[in-house]
Amino acid sequence: MKRFIILIIINSFIIPTTTAKEKSRYFKLGTTISDFRNTDTEPRGGFVGGVGWCYNITNYSHLNGYFNFELLYTNKKCDIKNKTWPTNPEIRDVVIGDVCVNIGYLEVPIKFGCYLNLKNNIKLMLFIGAIPSIGLKNLSKTKHKKYILLEPEERDQYNFDYERKELDDSNVSLPLSLLNHIDKSAISMNIGTKIKWVKFYIEFSYSKAISETKDMVSLTLHDKIDTYYASFGIYF
Repeated sequence: MKRFIILIIINSFIIPTTTAKEKSRYFKLGTTISDFRNTDTEPRGGFVGGVGWCYNITNYSHLNGYFNFELLYTNKKCDIKNKTWPTNPEIRDVVIGDVCVNIGYLEVPIKFGCYLNLKNNIKLMLFIGAIPSIGLKNLSKTKHKKYILLEPEERDQYNFDYERKELDDSNVSLPLSLLNHIDKSAISMNIGTKIKWVKFYIEFSYSKAISETKDMVSLTLHDKIDTYYASFGIYF
C-alpha cells in the first residue's frame, strides 16, 4: 500500500507534463465528520485540504466522463465516551474515561465519474472511487479519567470495555499518550457529488472504510472509521 501511494504521488508530477488529456488542476479546503461504524461515538469536525488533477475520458455535448486523483491531508476526529480499561496489565484497577480519536492521514483519492453540462457554466459532477491512505499523525488521547480501586480478587473478574495493549517490561509504566500507534495504511471506498461554476466548486462525499483502524491509544480499540467530507475548491 505504501509503495502504491508513493507511485501515485510521483505520477502526479509526471502525468500533467506528458499527456494532452489533462483538463485542470485544483485546490480544495474543507471539513470532515468521522464516526466509528460499530462503536457508539460522538463525531467531531476535522480538516481536509490538498490538490487534485482532473482528466477527460469522453467528450460529448452534455454528458462527459472523467478521471481524477488528489493528494490530501485529512484529519479525522470523534469521541468515545465513558469507557473502561485497566490501569496496566499487572495492577488491573479500573480507569473510566473518554477516548478522543484524532488522526491525520495522507489520502490519495482515485475517482471515476461523469459530469453534466447545465446552464450558465454550471456542471453537475458525480463520482465513485477508492481512497488509499497512510497514517501520518496520531494525536488521539484519553481524557476525563476517573479511577476505581478493586480488591485483588475482583481484578480478574471485572468486565472492561477495552484491554491495555500488550507491552514489554520496559514500557509497562509509560502513559497511554506516549504509546499511541496507528496502522500504517488503510483504504476506503468513496462516493460523492460536485457542483462546479466557472473555476469554483463545492463538493460533498462519503467514504466507507474497508480496513480497520487499531490501537489508537494503546487499547484494544479497533473499528472502521467512516467519514463525510464537505469542501470548497478553485480550479487553476
